[in-house]
Amino acid sequence: HQLATFPGIETMEKRIAALAGFDATGKLDGLADRMLVLVAKDDMLVPASAGELLAGELGAAWLEMLPIGGHACNITQPERFNEPVLAWLQGRYPVED
Repeated sequence: HQLATFPGIETMEKRIAALAGFDATGKLDGLADRMLVLVAKDDMLVPASAGELLAGELGAAWLEMLPIGGHACNITQPERFNEPVLAWLQGRYPVED
């Protein structure tokens, strides 16, 4: 699927450069009490490792990693996406306070 919908080398290089140039290290701690960081392991645009780093920088973030779904996991895997989002919106967290 990813090869069939590949946006082209130039577009991917621009996306990679934008991601590589962004650094929020040390700027996010204490931003909010609770945040949801939701990623898909097969996201080619924003790697799951970026979500892990973001959740770590936020401190009190809930990290949810979907096994598949790509960058548009809310569209490609709506049930898997909706479950953690609804839990987060309802104030149910899998971590202990």
